[in-house]
Amino acid sequence: MTATSTITNVRFVPVTVHATTPADLDVFVTTLDAAFARFPGQPEEDGSGVFWSALEMDRNLLAVTDDGQTVGTAAGYSFELTLPGGVRIPTTGVTNVGVLPSHRRRGIAAALMRRQLADYDAVASSGDEAWLWLRILDVAGALQARAWAGSGDLVLQVEDAFLEESSRYLLSVVRGQAECTVTTGEPDLVLDTSDLASLYLGGVPPRDLLRAGRVWARDAATVERAQALFATERAPWSHHIF
Repeated sequence: MTATSTITNVRFVPVTVHATTPADLDVFVTTLDAAFARFPGQPEEDGSGVFWSALEMDRNLLAVTDDGQTVGTAAGYSFELTLPGGVRIPTTGVTNVGVLPSHRRRGIAAALMRRQLADYDAVASSGDEAWLWLRILDVAGALQARAWAGSGDLVLQVEDAFLEESSRYLLSVVRGQAECTVTTGEPDLVLDTSDLASLYLGGVPPRDLLRAGRVWARDAATVERAQALFATERAPWSHHIF
């Protein structure tokens, strides 16, 4: 993580977002407890039994106003994500994102999330069952990392409204192994990064996203090709709840 970044939110309240150190543990926990309106937890004798005993203080963020008040928090847990095909990749679980009630609706949470996206060059996920949310930051790297069903090519135009980005990628799959490169070719599928994340682990088939109006496809044959390529043997699952 870089040292600091200054962001002015939508109501012109300047906030500095900076990475934490172990010395920031107390202010991090106090601010998050206030943001979640909860009483502080009491640890066991060995220090366990509270959420903050697992915090990685070199991966967390604080949002601080110009007058020195800490008003927001965000944290990241390190773990591994198993992709279709069995490949394991390092992953960051985004959690403990909170803003004091007095400073909400001012863009502070968005500022914290943008800083996290800038810091984490991987796939971010969190939760269990319907709480499994994926955020793909390195599209080409992520698509090359997983295994695929069969062979085929797709040009994906991936939109990212949050980061105001749009890129096209040529996904070429040969016998289950993929290469993915940036391209200027005409897209076969146009979709948001959140919808790509839904497809990535096999939890949602392309046909469902097309029916919901979430994905644009060149033609019916493209949909069938995407359906075959993105197919997985089992549905995604996570035992992480935070």
